[in-house]
Amino acid sequence: MMQYVRLSVLSFVFAVALLFVSAGASGQNTFNDRPLDVVFCLDLSGSTNGLLTDVRDNLWLISNELDQLSPRPALRIGIVGFSRPSFGKNNAYVKVLSDLTNDLDHVAAELYRLKPSIEKGDQIVSAALNAAINDLSWSKDEQATKIIFIVGNGMVTANGYEYVKSCESAVAKNIIINSVYVMKSNWFKEITGWRRIATISGGMQMEVTINKTEPIAIWKSDWKALSKVNTQLNNSFMWTGSDSSFCRKEMATSDSGAFYAGLETFSHRLFYKSSDRFLLAIRHCDLYYSDSNSNLSESSAEQDLNREKSAFDQRVEELSHIRKEKFKQVRELLGDQPPKDLYTQYASNALSDEGIFHRIILKVILKQWKP
Repeated sequence: MMQYVRLSVLSFVFAVALLFVSAGASGQNTFNDRPLDVVFCLDLSGSTNGLLTDVRDNLWLISNELDQLSPRPALRIGIVGFSRPSFGKNNAYVKVLSDLTNDLDHVAAELYRLKPSIEKGDQIVSAALNAAINDLSWSKDEQATKIIFIVGNGMVTANGYEYVKSCESAVAKNIIINSVYVMKSNWFKEITGWRRIATISGGMQMEVTINKTEPIAIWKSDWKALSKVNTQLNNSFMWTGSDSSFCRKEMATSDSGAFYAGLETFSHRLFYKSSDRFLLAIRHCDLYYSDSNSNLSESSAEQDLNREKSAFDQRVEELSHIRKEKFKQVRELLGDQPPKDLYTQYASNALSDEGIFHRIILKVILKQWKP
């Protein structure tokens, strides 16, 4: 009888654990930080080939730098793509690739699934803006900062002046639209419309050069050591829940994409991955007991079991210990200072944007973030 009661209590504890870790699944603010919703509305036609790479390979850098802000924002990112035939004529060649979420692995995985280049696509800017404004789960918090970056080129008047109505709709919802024009030879014929988008919606208009390399290397990383500790870290996850297979695949996809993008991107990726932001984003898939993320390891329910540990409890405790050690090793290899040093340069305007994608994005957000 006592054994039955013990198993019942353990089952209850496990169920509570699953409910607890599911709290992060919606991507809503659980740290009581002020919401920052950022949507990238991307022209993925032939004239912007390379933009996809610029976005997906810099997600980790952008997140790490925004994490240096005070107060620290509750960052969520969403992606809308447009101008690709595969997105469908009935959808005006527009597709929501990722709703707003704090799970950057999901965002990156969706971007890595797309072919990086394409030859031709029909561009309807107003339809893309409408999808970004109306089809995503924007924060309802009155204190939230809500930003759209529409990135591309071409004439914005393919559907007449409907884009003006889209901008006015964004203003009514307190969404700022920033237009980032991808430079090409006949830019002078097209850029007026992109400037008007930003003007109407209270945003900024910038120009970007695709695949322009960041000249500053902030990491002095050991590639082999980072790769080894990342593999060991991945083995410390205890995947649970109906979404666990997706989380595992998306983490592997993000790791692989960052690795092949180069050492700088991989270092930014692992810095993010060793943060509490990452744990929050995936904890609906990972049963992780630790003093810093949940108090389940010292719950009164477990103490009432005469502190006898089942094989399951022992394994969870073991993985928790391994996880902490691997986080520590990642930060020892990378250090905590590089993102702070880079942020200082951004915040002091010591770095010009130079048409570099992630510099432009961070420069604009730093101006529009409401402390």
